[in-house]
Amino acid sequence: MLKKRQVLVERIANYDEQVGDLFLNEQPISVSVLKAGVKRMLNNPELQGKICPIFMGAAYKNKGVQPLLDAIVDYLPSPT
Repeated sequence: MLKKRQVLVERIANYDEQVGDLFLNEQPISVSVLKAGVKRMLNNPELQGKICPIFMGAAYKNKGVQPLLDAIVDYLPSPT
């Protein structure tokens, strides 16, 4: 599991300056910092079409629906 997180952090660090600085300085990176980095990446017009978040789940018994809704709130821009 830690190896997958490391790959995720490296990928985010390639595109986000704040996460990249923490990664290069070998400082701990919290979940909230990673989420903020992903949100900045998704809202960056230069990266549109280059990155795409993917969520897995099933509508059967609502497995995967709540994480998808949480991601919409966390990552997409507010309609207001």
